[in-house]
Amino acid sequence: MTERRYPDSVYFRPWEGSNYPRGISGCKVLLVAESCYTWEDEDGRKKVPDTLHVPTMVQWHLDGNQMHILSKIERTFLAAAPSLSSTNDFWNSIALHEFVQRPMESRSHRPAAKDWRQSWVPFQAVARQLSPDCVFILGYEMWKNLRLEQEKEVLVFAAEEELWRCGYSFESTHTTPTFRIHHPSRAYQPDAWAPCVRKALELATDRNRGAG
Repeated sequence: MTERRYPDSVYFRPWEGSNYPRGISGCKVLLVAESCYTWEDEDGRKKVPDTLHVPTMVQWHLDGNQMHILSKIERTFLAAAPSLSSTNDFWNSIALHEFVQRPMESRSHRPAAKDWRQSWVPFQAVARQLSPDCVFILGYEMWKNLRLEQEKEVLVFAAEEELWRCGYSFESTHTTPTFRIHHPSRAYQPDAWAPCVRKALELATDRNRGAG
């Protein structure tokens, strides 16, 4: 795997699967979640996420400790992409970045306007390093707080849920298709979002082939 050198502004290092360069059927996928938060251990001591929290969290999940949010995302992609054979296959085929670069005090705390602004530059740095073929923004609130896009948002697919796409120029040569899906909370239904993700992967793959 390529050794990444992220700037100091990227506090939370992203998860990058061992097969990320090959992606999902050749499509490199970057998932962008909103934020991490502190928690209490079994003794009631406050735990603060460190810089390797994201890869540690995903590996913990892969080791058999189920995290519902991660499970919902993987179920969506496993249903959307027949080339993915297992949970391990999915997580080793994608990258995951936490957008907000400071820990929230708890699940109930929300990022401030300053957090959204200050997290854009680290996000760009991560995207330039990983050079994804498509990006999935996991949450409507985060989508609303992103910078003005280079390709205007447009509805590209509708079934039980709606798939919206815009585009960002992380590098000067091209724009990267960026898709909005719902935050994988309790109300999130993987089966309802799988057709949208399938369509997004098809669109990104077609664009990638056309660029080649």
